[in-house]
Amino acid sequence: MPKSSREVRTLGLLVVAILLIAVGLISYMSSEWELSLGPTTPVTTLPPKDSASQELAPLQAMGLIQGLAVTDIGLPSQVAVGLDRLYVADAYASVGVLKVFDFKGTHLFSFGNIGQGELSYVVGIAVNDAGDIVVLDTSTAIFVYSPEGKLHKVMDLDKGSRPELAWARAVQPTGDGYYVLALDKVYSFDLEGRYTGSSSPKGDDERLAMSPSEFYLGPSGLAAYGTSLWVSDSVNGRLLRLGSNGRFDQSVTLPTKDGIDPYPTAIQIDDYGNFLVVDAARQVLLKLLPSGEPLSEAKIGSASVLDGPDDVFSLALAHNGMLFLSDSHTGTVNLWDVSQGLKLGEDLVNASARFLFPRVVAVLGNDVYISSSEPRLGKEMEHKVLKTDFAGLAVQEFVTSWDGEPLHGPVSIKFYDNHVYILDGSRVLVLEQDGTPLRTIGDETADWGGFGTAYLLGYATGPQGLAFDNQGNVWVADTNRQRLVVFDRSGGFLTQIALGDQVWPQSLAFSPDGTLLVLNGYEGQIIRMDTSGSILTTFGSPGHGVGELGVIADMNSLDGPRDLVVSNEGYIYVVDTYNSRIVTFTAKGTFEAAAGTFGSAMGEVYLPSGITYHAESDFFFLADTYNHRVQMFKIQ
Repeated sequence: MPKSSREVRTLGLLVVAILLIAVGLISYMSSEWELSLGPTTPVTTLPPKDSASQELAPLQAMGLIQGLAVTDIGLPSQVAVGLDRLYVADAYASVGVLKVFDFKGTHLFSFGNIGQGELSYVVGIAVNDAGDIVVLDTSTAIFVYSPEGKLHKVMDLDKGSRPELAWARAVQPTGDGYYVLALDKVYSFDLEGRYTGSSSPKGDDERLAMSPSEFYLGPSGLAAYGTSLWVSDSVNGRLLRLGSNGRFDQSVTLPTKDGIDPYPTAIQIDDYGNFLVVDAARQVLLKLLPSGEPLSEAKIGSASVLDGPDDVFSLALAHNGMLFLSDSHTGTVNLWDVSQGLKLGEDLVNASARFLFPRVVAVLGNDVYISSSEPRLGKEMEHKVLKTDFAGLAVQEFVTSWDGEPLHGPVSIKFYDNHVYILDGSRVLVLEQDGTPLRTIGDETADWGGFGTAYLLGYATGPQGLAFDNQGNVWVADTNRQRLVVFDRSGGFLTQIALGDQVWPQSLAFSPDGTLLVLNGYEGQIIRMDTSGSILTTFGSPGHGVGELGVIADMNSLDGPRDLVVSNEGYIYVVDTYNSRIVTFTAKGTFEAAAGTFGSAMGEVYLPSGITYHAESDFFFLADTYNHRVQMFKIQ
């Protein structure tokens, strides 16, 4: 896991970026817009409507092992308040994305799911005058729910004609419609979601600033006061008021302190016109007079210092002078009394889950082994391997560290000769079945018998596949060095097989006839070879059609299908991650069938990763990664 907060933030960005890619985000194209006044909404879309994955039936699911219960919250993000309720968007949840609490922090219910025709990723929430919950979604749509979570309407904001809406950050309902903040403009829509205009700055003094960066650095918050709308012009360290003519006509500059320039993000305004605003650069909550004169400030966030102005906070102000502050850095929502000064109360909501983002699943007897990776901002990635039963009732930690150091990130788990082998970063960990550590195989620094590590946006990735041949030798897919490395079970190096510059091995499996199947994920291809490395045949191709495997290219990197498994009859089952399905090939490499569709309901999948087959039960076990669960299913 990344060690600096910049790397931590990078991982958060990567998680969101992959999520947006997976649901079909179109690229942003820079252009100038000369329209009048307004905001707009959504940021992401679901898989293309002509995609083959949508035509398939869900998996024949037989059971679930849940990592994130609907009553838990994985990572609190945006918050809003109604008359007597607190609404919290869970950045990790796919079922019950919007959590409802009373003002004492008791969970009442949850609503809103990820799926086709449903939510994609929530970037903003607010409560309108009628008490309805207004949700800004990355699908370029505004969803309006009743206070009880019943969907009233969905308004498509037409991202196709305004691609910058893909980067929307906040929504503010009014009596006449909605304002949406996206990049350097505020857009307006009427109550039916029809575009009515955008802000039209005249000169640099009125322009919302964007800063070139690998991270988003730009306007971050909206708040209404009377008939006025205020925007956090984060890069310029100020708040701007949007007038009825579509121009910014008043500004309030935040104070500079200790040589640190301000970076305002979340903003609320109390009944007296005082500003409550987060200065993310100093990690403080400020209370300012309408003139901008400071009244008080209080430290927020964790004890660690962020490497830059992270936009990880959200504010919601109740009419009784109570302020709710969501902090994705610490995974909490806490209560503040702002009626007189700034007084911190208690943490009302705390992030909690049994496991998150399972990358791999393996089964031995009646035991299910699941990897968990928790990329919460503000701390190092927490990797662990858990052990449970088929019902998922008794979850226990199997291994969480090695030689006193955190795990690097397990991507494959195999069993041989009563031992457990875990491919973790640039090494293979060998353990007894009771979790007793025995030895490691592989060395990142060695040319022979070592593994290559690559870094994508500060996040390390190593070898991705692990398998045993019929002699008990350990085969490792050294993905970044584009080769296979073979060891004996004691860790002795035996040989390596170069695969060529167009092969990036993602997963390995041996067929009943002893030949090796190599999943070339970045090419959407399966290679069958003998143990000397001679290629016997290749099959599969990238795409979204029948028998094809989804491959995505973004940020100068590639990704594709994540795993494959072979049945005793020689059938090959591939986790087609980006098409949200399982694709079946015959032993000869002919396409046989496909099943699965995008979503969060039982039998639907969301960026699945690992798969295994349990012959005794005739169940497949799938790591349904972004649904934070393991699904058990059958394939006829």
